[in-house]
Amino acid sequence: MKHKIPKYFTGRGVILPFTLQSIIIKKNDEIRLFEDINNTHGKKFAIFYNIENTQISPDSQNKTTELEVPHFTVNNHYYSKVCTIARIVKIIKYPDNSIKVMIRGLERGIAVKLDTNEIVIAEYTTDDLNSKHVDSYISNIKDQFVKISNIVSSIPEEMKLSVLNQKNPISIIDSIGDFLSTTYVEKLSILISKSIIQRLKFLSVTLNREVESVCAGKDIQNKVSEALSANQREYYLKEQLKAIHAELGDESSNPDIIHFNKVLDQTVLPVIVYEIIVKELDRLKIITQASPEYYVAYNYIDWLLSVPWDCFSQDCNSLSKAKKILDEDHAGLDDVKNRILQFMAVKKLQKNGKTPILCLVGPPGVGKTSLGNSIARAMNKNFIKIALGGVKDESEIRGHRRTYIGAMPGKIVQALKKAKTINPVIMLDEIDKLCNSAGGDPAAALLEVLDPNQNHNFNDHYLAVDTDLSNVTFITTANIIENIPGPLRDRMEIIMLSGYTNEEKEKIAVDYLVKKQIEGSGLNSEFVTITPNAINEIIQYYTREAGVRELERVLGNVAGKIAKRTVEGLIERDKAFCINKKNIKDYQGERLFYYETASKSPELGTSTGIAYTGYGGTVLSVESTLMPGTGTSELTGSLGQVMQESAKTAFSFVKSNHNKYGIKKEMFFDNDIHIHVPDGATPKDGPSAGVTIAASIISTYTGKKIRPDFAMTGEVTLRGKVTAVGGIKEKTLGALQAGIHNIIIPEQNRKDISSIPSVIKKRVKYHYVSKVDDALKLILVD
Repeated sequence: MKHKIPKYFTGRGVILPFTLQSIIIKKNDEIRLFEDINNTHGKKFAIFYNIENTQISPDSQNKTTELEVPHFTVNNHYYSKVCTIARIVKIIKYPDNSIKVMIRGLERGIAVKLDTNEIVIAEYTTDDLNSKHVDSYISNIKDQFVKISNIVSSIPEEMKLSVLNQKNPISIIDSIGDFLSTTYVEKLSILISKSIIQRLKFLSVTLNREVESVCAGKDIQNKVSEALSANQREYYLKEQLKAIHAELGDESSNPDIIHFNKVLDQTVLPVIVYEIIVKELDRLKIITQASPEYYVAYNYIDWLLSVPWDCFSQDCNSLSKAKKILDEDHAGLDDVKNRILQFMAVKKLQKNGKTPILCLVGPPGVGKTSLGNSIARAMNKNFIKIALGGVKDESEIRGHRRTYIGAMPGKIVQALKKAKTINPVIMLDEIDKLCNSAGGDPAAALLEVLDPNQNHNFNDHYLAVDTDLSNVTFITTANIIENIPGPLRDRMEIIMLSGYTNEEKEKIAVDYLVKKQIEGSGLNSEFVTITPNAINEIIQYYTREAGVRELERVLGNVAGKIAKRTVEGLIERDKAFCINKKNIKDYQGERLFYYETASKSPELGTSTGIAYTGYGGTVLSVESTLMPGTGTSELTGSLGQVMQESAKTAFSFVKSNHNKYGIKKEMFFDNDIHIHVPDGATPKDGPSAGVTIAASIISTYTGKKIRPDFAMTGEVTLRGKVTAVGGIKEKTLGALQAGIHNIIIPEQNRKDISSIPSVIKKRVKYHYVSKVDDALKLILVD
């Protein structure tokens, strides 16, 4: 009987007649084919099999011969003309748009006509069906199948009876052939072989192999069962797997174990780490890869091998080269650079000495992070930055214990893995922004890391083995030194990075930033220029910062607008174009900031102080006035707790010394005083305005005016002493910005003047005071 039915080409599993199988279809064109067959062709179709590079083993000597079958080509692929005529039983659709097709094999066929749109399939008959050897082969095959079915419990009893009662040799071959765990080529040979004797011979050999495999498995299972005691049943699968590997003589077939052993042979490790890895590898061999415990052990070994236990980078000992690198990367900061060079010199002379922990403290944008990168480059070390801002869990530093799901090492060990050396430069950025939480105090975890006397045996909870951090150069950064926990601060050497002067900002912009931003915007720095006057205008009126981060951002914005106008044709690309003080408004708009300036004439109750903010130094006016009342005082201007206490201290000092300043006692009871610090929306805090507030109060009660050409800073005590404050350089810059050249500072701050650049000191006259009275002599006028 001939069939004109659809065709389907495959290189996957073979479907024999009298068998039921399912296949998963994902390709859209194949899905459409099967849906069309199911709907319009009586559900019958022909399956043709790819026979490229196929070989079979017809006997137990494993000799291979080419599979010789009639074939044809489709799209340069070879397919057997012998096929399976099958029928679709059921189609199941899945959510991912794939389908599962249940197929029942009906009979063999052979293509006798192959046209583009039509295929004719004839019955494929078998030769020598009546051979005298058929019965003996069938009997042997049934005996072998009975042996297998008696051992393998998964074979249904119905199938066993069906095979034993089957008389047709072809049906027996197909039924048993479908059951066997054979390869694609082996099953294909069962389908397409013309000779019944050849098919029976092949099936007999395959069954013999299957019997040997099943019997070997049973022997292994018996050995395992004998080795297990009653309380060891839970290890059954692991012991069985071990026995299988031992039987095969291939205990290291796991590619993960092979990889780890290879890395282990090539890596120099401490003895204790080596022993731990060997022990864990032994555990890994007996854990099935599907078990979650396998990946816990795998990750642990991988981390132990990833830490660069004995990998060092060659340090650079040339101070001249290091100085050149630091000067290339940063303008100014001479004190900081000198301290770094001193540190390198000590390391050169005393190679095994303890490495100090440097802490760079300064406002945002002054180059703390980039300075750490430059230090690493100068020392020829790898540089890794760890951001500590918002870290609130101790385990982020020390790591998680391996008993937790998703456990991993802490940030320190992760940094060593990333650096690939045991002596990198690790920057702990924003150490003043650590947080506390129920998960522990990360600052406490850092104590061991940053203590030169302890960090040679730092213990990460995940690795559970000591790690030597004594060769690591730790550099930390902070914006506010007061926010660094005391025990941590005690372990570090503080290096203050004060804000840049306008001159330094201008030099940085001219030497580095302008060219970088112009070329970064696709412009040619030879034609587009920004004059120093324009840069100075941006510094003073479009940015308010101690560093140069905002300055670089504004320069980038200006360059971007130039690029936009160039593309629009408003500016010629290869013609000189200059941004100057006059046309900067066209690119940045009106001025954003206006600095406080000194008053022209003396005023009653108004004193000028200088403050240090996150943006640098600035002048700060303090106003006070009297009004009829009952002797109360009021403070306004968004004053913080410390500043309010400083104002109360100054008022108490004035009130207790009223006779000295000629103030009648009744004035304190018949009047209220209101003290205000302008720019009320801006929060203000700190004790350094004490002398400024005291001067304002005394001026108000005595009626003496205060000179506007003096600015002052200093903390006041109840005894009228003026004590030291911080940020003298920044406060000096703020006073100069306001046009004030006379600055009153505490006597105790005289030592800080030596660190101020000479170009600034030439423009300022410092007046040193130790008491409030000393300041009043300078600023009060009758």
